[in-house]
Amino acid sequence: MQKKKILYVVTLSEIGGAQKYVMDLAKNLREKYDIMVVAGGKINSPVFKKLTEEKIKYYPLKHLKRQLNPISDILSIFELRKLIKLFKPDIIHLNSSKASVIGSLAVNGIPRIKVIYTAHGFVFNESLNFFKKIFYKFVEKFFAIYKNKIITVSEFDKQSGIKNKIAPAEKFITINNGIDIHNLKFLSKEEARQKLNLPQTNIVIGTIANYYPVKALHRIIEVAKIITKKFNETKFILIGDGLEKEKLQKQIRKENLTNNFLLGPIENASCCLKAFDIFILPSKKEGFPYVILEAMLAEIPIVATNVGGISEMIDDNKNGFLVQSNTDKKLEQETIEQLARKIIYYLKNREIAKIFANEAYKKANKNFTLKRMIEKTEKVYND
Repeated sequence: MQKKKILYVVTLSEIGGAQKYVMDLAKNLREKYDIMVVAGGKINSPVFKKLTEEKIKYYPLKHLKRQLNPISDILSIFELRKLIKLFKPDIIHLNSSKASVIGSLAVNGIPRIKVIYTAHGFVFNESLNFFKKIFYKFVEKFFAIYKNKIITVSEFDKQSGIKNKIAPAEKFITINNGIDIHNLKFLSKEEARQKLNLPQTNIVIGTIANYYPVKALHRIIEVAKIITKKFNETKFILIGDGLEKEKLQKQIRKENLTNNFLLGPIENASCCLKAFDIFILPSKKEGFPYVILEAMLAEIPIVATNVGGISEMIDDNKNGFLVQSNTDKKLEQETIEQLARKIIYYLKNREIAKIFANEAYKKANKNFTLKRMIEKTEKVYND
């Protein structure tokens, strides 16, 4: 019997949560389905390199970009539509807001294709002005008509979608991101610090994130100002890359923290998590971040902002600390001080930090497996 065909569409071919999600599904379902992955970007980008290694079919959309661009967007719609007609998928699985719009328009009018959309955190939940929020809500609501099912990676996003009347409640389903626990390997603390060129004895506080405004990485630099007054040899590491790199470097220099910071991309970054004494994620908006799951499984004490689905992973004061993310500029300092306070608490109470980290490990190991994610997603495909 001929295999069903699935076409995965994601906006960019850089490394990120949505791309990891697509890669995990494609790798684990390729025996049962005929799969192709489509993304914006060049042939030598990280995701396409990984797909080549895994021998998974892919197609780079040369016109698909994150930013709104009427000409590029129209060209990418026609480019994707042409590919859909050639590949003839039974299911098209769209990932992220831009791919949702482009994919919905490209598939419109082509019969017998099931359209699934995974919202990896709705854009309208970001810190935006009133008119932008209205615009993004309208876009999500309008294009929801084209979808057979909307997968949200957190219950927070599902309820947000229902509350904002993006689609009827029955069109939504929550399927948490999951980790392939059996194939997740961490370097020892000593090995990880050697790889990152970090001293073995210093306190190390870090994160892994793309350098985007929504990740609010400037908060870590402000936190460092407070922490280094009490623990002056503390090292901070921001593993990642992106548009805000120069801005972050400038802020670090301005605060005279150059000797305390290490920035930049690292291949297979999650394997180095045990180099950290504390993991921090200060985002303004999230979906259901893989990096939190990885930090939980690495048994690293976690401090994070209470955004998106993070509270579904971290139970405040039980297996980590959550801090309110104040988007108002006047209250921003309160968030920074709270983040610093929780870190200092961990540093002064190492046994409690260890207990929290162990509780986080047990929860992630039990509830957020890749096997569960794949089984639930496959059920959506076949219902």
